[in-house]
Amino acid sequence: MPHIFVRGGSKGFTVSGMTKNGNQTTAGGATGSRKDVINWTADSGSTVTANALIVSGAKTNATISGQIRFTTPAATSTTFWPHILVNGVLVKTGTAVIVDGETKNAPVSHTITVAAGDAVKLQYSNEDTAAGYPIAGDTIVAGSLTFLRVT
Repeated sequence: MPHIFVRGGSKGFTVSGMTKNGNQTTAGGATGSRKDVINWTADSGSTVTANALIVSGAKTNATISGQIRFTTPAATSTTFWPHILVNGVLVKTGTAVIVDGETKNAPVSHTITVAAGDAVKLQYSNEDTAAGYPIAGDTIVAGSLTFLRVT
């Protein structure tokens, strides 16, 4: 007897991403405190909810990659760290980047198993390089060099 197999309606994994929309002034706060990078534009076919990229489909060994482009005034030296969170849990802190009156990128990447609906966020922490505490007033630069992707 012949068999007919019908594939279920579940959707497989698809690449998702988002790009920073509008510059953002960095915040101060307690030493080591993490803050959200806010105001994102979803890539085509992607979903952003509450500044988090929503994963579309499950994947083992998915790569989450992001980057934050920071700029500081001429007389300021700030150390920045980028962070990746999945469902509110910190999974990776990138290498510290010192921005001394210039513009630099702070990349971060992590390989992890993701599930459909997981919420992935990009956060940052910062401190004055000399004083050792977070200061406000530097800038996270909008555009294609501040992004988050799940591939």
